[in-house]
Amino acid sequence: MTDELEKRNMASSVDTHFSMMPRAKWSDFTVLKSVREGMHASGWVYIAVSKIAGAVATPPLVVYNKDGQAIWDHPISKLLDNPHEELSRSEIMKLMAAWLQLGGSAYLQKVRTGSQNRSGDMKWLWPISPDRIAPVGSKSHQGLIENYEIYSNGSRKTSSEFTPESVIRICMQDPADPLRGLSPLRAAAKAVDLDVEQANWNKSLMQNRGNPDIAISVKGQLDDQQKKSILKSIISKFRGSKNAGLPLVFGQEASITKLGLTQVEMDFLNSRKWNRDEILGIFGVPPQIAGSVDSSSYNNVSEAKRMFWQDTVLPCLNLITDALNNALRDELRNGEYIGADLSGVEALRESQDSKIERANKFWEMGVPMSVINERLELGLKEYPGWDVPFGGSKILFKDGKPAEESRSSKKPQISPEIERRRQEFRQDWTLSNLALRGADQDQVKEEEDRREKYASEKVAPLWDKLFTKQLDYLLSDDSALSSISEDDVRENLQKLSESHISIISTALGMCGAEAGEQVVMSKRSQSMQLRNDPFIFEQILSKLEEEQIILGELAFINATTTALIMQEVQVSRENRETVQQLKDRLSKNHAFGPQRSLAIARTLTGTASSMGQQVAAEEAGARFKIWMTSGGARDAHNARSGERVGIDERFSNQLGGSPRYPCDQQTTVADRVNCRCSMRFE
Repeated sequence: MTDELEKRNMASSVDTHFSMMPRAKWSDFTVLKSVREGMHASGWVYIAVSKIAGAVATPPLVVYNKDGQAIWDHPISKLLDNPHEELSRSEIMKLMAAWLQLGGSAYLQKVRTGSQNRSGDMKWLWPISPDRIAPVGSKSHQGLIENYEIYSNGSRKTSSEFTPESVIRICMQDPADPLRGLSPLRAAAKAVDLDVEQANWNKSLMQNRGNPDIAISVKGQLDDQQKKSILKSIISKFRGSKNAGLPLVFGQEASITKLGLTQVEMDFLNSRKWNRDEILGIFGVPPQIAGSVDSSSYNNVSEAKRMFWQDTVLPCLNLITDALNNALRDELRNGEYIGADLSGVEALRESQDSKIERANKFWEMGVPMSVINERLELGLKEYPGWDVPFGGSKILFKDGKPAEESRSSKKPQISPEIERRRQEFRQDWTLSNLALRGADQDQVKEEEDRREKYASEKVAPLWDKLFTKQLDYLLSDDSALSSISEDDVRENLQKLSESHISIISTALGMCGAEAGEQVVMSKRSQSMQLRNDPFIFEQILSKLEEEQIILGELAFINATTTALIMQEVQVSRENRETVQQLKDRLSKNHAFGPQRSLAIARTLTGTASSMGQQVAAEEAGARFKIWMTSGGARDAHNARSGERVGIDERFSNQLGGSPRYPCDQQTTVADRVNCRCSMRFE
């Protein structure tokens, strides 16, 4: 790209004010120029755009119902599969993705069967080049786009065929100007300019003998004017990439000293490597995906592909599907939404053999089949007893098939002693009067703050101690570390974890009791504390043990830690590093860091708190529970806000799960992780 690239990126802040937008916002950063000065000029830009566009076009788009099931025969699903009479679905998706990467904006026109394209069923989705359309800003502060201008037959004019209702605008918004897109190419403009100039410079340098740097000594004294004249001659001779490396010729006596290395002695590719990494980094394409064999950013190509999809392709897909959902909302009903079918993307799913191997390991650790099936997305159907820990045979899978079913689960019989203590509890405790405690949202915020404080001050330090002990084990024996195996790591991590089960259980039991105090109150004395009631504390501990909450988390945590450790060991061995270098790798790994401890603590604290609320309310005689959504909650949880179900019932199915309470481990990961919701009872 040229110096003009920087000039045309400048915009006055006055122009971004909505009330100052009577004309269309036409950008000088056109697709045509972007292709010519980006994809044609730089191979890295071409690779980045091509890889992203190809990946975005891979998964088909389909309408899903509110339960997350694909509706392939939906009219909009059929439209998305065949959007144009001349262009295929894949070609249009590639266009959308490429336009976004190059110019920051992409457009589709909704074409209907009715007269003047204003009524009737949706028939086509026609792509419109961003070079031929531009939004006209609304004069009102309450609006964004008033109309569109179209470039046709050498002139720009508004058209009744292109309106905010008929045009689907997809935009990587520029915060300084919401009407215009800010593309990765524009952000990478300087790096692209530098890379192109360096390529031209190196080419000319090789053609001109490759002697770039010299010192010139002239016999006799030179005054300042003569020095400036010689310097000006040198600068004039060397200026521009076409003159790189050309020699200079002086009269009379002169000596030349070569200061630089010859092109053979120089690795000129290193001068461009940093530009390559910056360009690919801005576009979000890992170097290994782009064909760089010297990159060590990822341990293998498989991991690079997964990160590429998660960090680059999926956000681009979400940008497109969000725009489609907004533009086609009148054609969608009852919670339906447009999404990408990612089931065929190999980079986002593990191989079945790998899943089966992990499933067997989790099963041996005592994780219930229901949890394994949900976490690893095995797709198995529920069978009697599949939620029972340590059930069935030791080997869960054989030859890729379930070895045998687990034993049937039976509800434990309530002993007379437990029933007696339950009656005593109900004599001392009752549901609190929420009307006296303030608004529901205040209660949720109070409980959210309590959980965060408990997680950071009480539970996270326990995980820090465990991770410190595990790291000390790895670093204690140099000879063992040099030949360590995956089985050794897994076995020792599990042994070290066993001593922490009781400590963590006690902390979570107290956490649950604290949460229970928020929903019950003493009948006899306001000074009574639920935490001092041994019955309710034992009930919570019993629930934690019965459902294997801590064992289940430890199993998955240790399995993840083992994988991260062996990943570092493999890289260290491939690079032939010393034992001390391997120790440094392990010490810096986030698997043993405080951030991971806090993330785990938050999850378990949420589970224990909701369990404590449920147990305390149930023992106090509550018959109903109501979902209370926290501020900034995900849409699925907002859909549950105020939902009222029986005390033993489950809340509605959202995100593939029907939990008994917030952070329930029996629901899906998407439904549970980072949930800050709470409950109240009646």
